[in-house]
Amino acid sequence: MKKMIQKLKSHFSAKIKDQSGQGMLEYILLLVVIVGLVLFLKEPLKKQVESIQGKLEGSVGSIIGN
Repeated sequence: MKKMIQKLKSHFSAKIKDQSGQGMLEYILLLVVIVGLVLFLKEPLKKQVESIQGKLEGSVGSIIGN
């Protein structure tokens, strides 16, 4: 019984130390964070871009003479 417990302990400790799938998990978590930030900041960024676009249109219109 002790040998079987020792063997299971050895097997699980080797699995815990194995980090072969860690890279893919990190990429997935990074992607989730980026998508979350984009969704969270979508409206403020849209308003900022529209504001800048309006200022540029006004500046170009005054240069052209409209």
